[in-house]
Amino acid sequence: MKISKLKLLNVRSFKNETVIDFSENISILIGPNGGGKTNILDILNVVLNHYFLRDVKEATGNDVGGVSFISLQEALYFGGASHDGVRTFLEKYKGLEQESQKISLEFKVTQEDILNISRMKANKEVLRDFEKSHYRGNSLISGLNFGEIEPTVGDKITYEINDWQPRSLSDKKSEIFFNYLSFFNIYDFLVNSYNQKQENRIPLERLYPVIQYFSPHRNSAIDRSFVDLPTLNLHDLSSSYRNSTSRSSNKASDYILGFLAFKKRNYLDNNESFQTDEEIVAIKSILSNFGYDGIEVSLVNPQKNLYEVRIKIGDYQVDLWKLSSGERELIIMVLSIFSYGITNGVVIVDEPELHIHPRWQRELLNAFRTLQAEKNIQFILVTHSPYLIDLNNLNGVIGVYKENFASLVVNYDENCSISEKNLYGALNALTIERAFFVDKVLLVEGVSDRVIYKGILDSVITSKSRISAEIIDVGGKKNFSKFKEILTAFKIESVIIADRDFAIDLKLIDSKCFELDEKRLMESLKERGSKDRNSLIGILDKFTWKDRDNLTELDYSKLNKLNDYLKGRNSNISGKCIDALKSKIEEQYNKGIYILKEGELEDYFTDGEKMDIERAIKVRNEIVAGRLTIPKEMTSIFKMIL
Repeated sequence: MKISKLKLLNVRSFKNETVIDFSENISILIGPNGGGKTNILDILNVVLNHYFLRDVKEATGNDVGGVSFISLQEALYFGGASHDGVRTFLEKYKGLEQESQKISLEFKVTQEDILNISRMKANKEVLRDFEKSHYRGNSLISGLNFGEIEPTVGDKITYEINDWQPRSLSDKKSEIFFNYLSFFNIYDFLVNSYNQKQENRIPLERLYPVIQYFSPHRNSAIDRSFVDLPTLNLHDLSSSYRNSTSRSSNKASDYILGFLAFKKRNYLDNNESFQTDEEIVAIKSILSNFGYDGIEVSLVNPQKNLYEVRIKIGDYQVDLWKLSSGERELIIMVLSIFSYGITNGVVIVDEPELHIHPRWQRELLNAFRTLQAEKNIQFILVTHSPYLIDLNNLNGVIGVYKENFASLVVNYDENCSISEKNLYGALNALTIERAFFVDKVLLVEGVSDRVIYKGILDSVITSKSRISAEIIDVGGKKNFSKFKEILTAFKIESVIIADRDFAIDLKLIDSKCFELDEKRLMESLKERGSKDRNSLIGILDKFTWKDRDNLTELDYSKLNKLNDYLKGRNSNISGKCIDALKSKIEEQYNKGIYILKEGELEDYFTDGEKMDIERAIKVRNEIVAGRLTIPKEMTSIFKMIL
């Protein structure tokens, strides 16, 4: 089962119709606090567990003769049997309580879904007989019915919920897939019970769970490493864990410890068999990326079925409760996914980075990728961490923000026309990390510019500032437009700060207004490491060594552009043009473009001498220490920006 699309209208903070398209692999929701990211996860979890994935529990009772019996009852989450009860979790937008609410959820059918439907059809009668012989009351599994027209792999099936009431199913495929989801947990519960109680028969194949939710208030505390198996009910623990939202706290450690202990007991406490178990081997492989060597489970009291679980680090075994909070968070998240057995399903995690060191956050992202590939898991994450985003998952990034107090969503694929090749050329991991988690991005040309402007930013911005900003160097002014397009696609506000020669690119001034400073130009071209020198040599080589007949218009165009560029960087503006240029530069402020009126950074801080990185660092340090006065023009620019 995969979730393809969620459509919301008048649900929580989503006032207007909003469509969220999810990646089949990893979707990452980003945006400012209060934007609505967690609301999306809550809505998904509540809708899936209340309307689709019905659960079951055992209930004990006594008949009129005082004889005890066990019956099966539906375990209804988030509001009980009445859909009206779910209003608390799916409230309408404030002020629109009398308006209609609509929720639309689109599923994509997978190969595993088709196999599961076949298993359920084949085993229904066996389970019905088992249920009648072991449980009192009406048979739940008897309600499982499939028609002749079944879904096929790749089908996309949409369900609508209007004002908390599910709409009638429109076709047979929708009906069958709904029945499949509705009886999924009931069927799996009966299969597990059947396998435990019918010891002399061939066990039935279980279904793998299809949904797991990690609340931002998940409790990673582990107060013990011991597991008392007779007191554990894994099904009840699993059910209570699923019945949670961002408003509640949940704890997975008891379930995890129980899962590992039961697995060890199933191998008759044979450690060699346990350690070669497919899931234990996979757990060990992932934990090795974090510096751990696996899990050790020991039977410490055979009479009481008491087990102890420890983590292996080299030759040592460490109690889980003795690990740091970050280590526990990391290990519990990985072990939870394995212990719950999520395969071909959806894992929803609100802030996976909680308590985890940045280096391990990167490894956690890699662990998610491994699990996605090996267990075909669809991850839907909310994060404030730059370490969970890189070029490999950029297409799965979803921006969530508020405008006029209502949540809005922007999907990368729909809004950014820049090609993937250009995107990879424009961005790198460090750029992404800095750009996606601030209110405003300041784009500058190069590294030296970034160093100095960062010093100015740190001096201008204060602890009372309500805006967060970051400076990114784009690797040359030719890349300004690329970065602008990408950031605009994600609704990230950005501005450009550029040297005066950028005015030529914007055609604010004719190149004829520049009076060439020949001495300055020659000094620039003498330096062996000069990019200008290398560019000029490269173009002149073509004109020197090529036959004139082979020169193209592109060659002449490049030469003309380089000529204008060199003049712009090594010229003074004639007096008749200076006032007009300054006026046109100020007109660009409303467009978020700030061009230095006096030339380059060198003209402000080094009297025209080349601004290399070492000199830029010295200038930055002097600015931060308060020993170098920030030019009034730059102070004014930063005040306008911030």
